[in-house]
Amino acid sequence: MFKFNWLAAVFAAVLVIPVLFTVEVLTDSAEAYAQKKEKPQRKTKRVESIPQALIKEFEKLSEAFDQEDYARADSILNKLQAKEDLNNISKAYIHNYRGNIHFSRD
Repeated sequence: MFKFNWLAAVFAAVLVIPVLFTVEVLTDSAEAYAQKKEKPQRKTKRVESIPQALIKEFEKLSEAFDQEDYARADSILNKLQAKEDLNNISKAYIHNYRGNIHFSRD
């Protein structure tokens, strides 16, 4: 009888406990996966950028500014600012360059 209890304890320690531990780990993983899957998906945001049609104009502006040809940079800025379909990013670039030109002239 004593031998039987000892064998049962060894059997439980070697086979049953690891199986129970594995079931518990798998259950926790399944719960974590379910919580992760239940999160609402975020909608993608459209980010404003400079339109393709204006990129070449801004490149010319950048070259003129880098060469310290402020008169040419100012005329490019005036042409760009005269356009009516500018988005906020383009307007911000224009104002930023205009400020940099005035700062560089001083």
